[in-house]
Amino acid sequence: MMQSLGDRDTLGKGNVLPMIQDGLGAGVSMVTVSKRPNEFVDFLRNPGFRTNAGMVALDTYMGIHRPECKGPILFDALTATGIKDTDNGKTAFEASCEGMKYSQEEWRIMRKGQGFYECYVRLWNWLWDNQEQLRDSNNVSLKAIYSFYFAPWNDLDLPYRQLGLPVLSLWRLENAIQRMMHGNYFGNECIGFVSNYLRWTGVWEFYMGIANGQWSREFEIPVNKPDEIAVLNVLEWADNSHVAIVDRVNSVNVQNGISKVDIDMCQCSSGGPRYDKGVVLQAGEFTGNARVYTLSGNVPVQGNVYVRKKRSLVFQAS
Repeated sequence: MMQSLGDRDTLGKGNVLPMIQDGLGAGVSMVTVSKRPNEFVDFLRNPGFRTNAGMVALDTYMGIHRPECKGPILFDALTATGIKDTDNGKTAFEASCEGMKYSQEEWRIMRKGQGFYECYVRLWNWLWDNQEQLRDSNNVSLKAIYSFYFAPWNDLDLPYRQLGLPVLSLWRLENAIQRMMHGNYFGNECIGFVSNYLRWTGVWEFYMGIANGQWSREFEIPVNKPDEIAVLNVLEWADNSHVAIVDRVNSVNVQNGISKVDIDMCQCSSGGPRYDKGVVLQAGEFTGNARVYTLSGNVPVQGNVYVRKKRSLVFQAS
């Protein structure tokens, strides 16, 4: 059974403004956004989403390039078995992605850590409602997932039982789906976070498939003047390893001819979606037509970055 997402799926929607001239004579349809990236972090994590299993926070970094990623194990097993919901006859894929513009792509990106929260919530409900089918499946992976996350007892409970502690051990303080999240079956990586923020705010109608190193396709304008860095600029790591988004610009300081910009930023990295304050961008030299900034401060991923602006995107505080 699918559960309504309530009004949580409309919080961040942006508005489309009339077309304006972009300085080159071409008409550009502008989109204004009033929700900051840190609000999306909060939307995903605090308290998360109401599901049939209970509240589930999307609070984990999960990417297919990481050895601990287990998403493909689950998604490939569900695809291979084709298990159908006992009530409505829908497979996990159909329950999760039906009605999405590019449903096969949605399933693919969920598997790798870039899934949209709406699809995840539908999948979590399907898993909870059909957990006995995981148990009874001939698929070794699905049986193991049931035994570890859904079964009333498992070996992790044994020490608590031996000590005479309640059945609800510390392991059981989280529901099965949340434990699967923390077991790296679900989550987002850096591209997934930025992409899904753009979807949540209505900037994108669907996932656009931007790889690191290619964000200039959507964020076309390099921000080369430190005092022009602004909220919703994208930070693209020069070595193509990471992407983040500017949440707030606090100050711009120039000392000995060197400009430093104090910002807050949002990203998905260690610890999942996160809001980092006290970040410094130091203006450096140019690579081609884009200035390189050195990132430092309270961030899990430091390095050299490009700052990019989307021509058609406007932030307006609510």
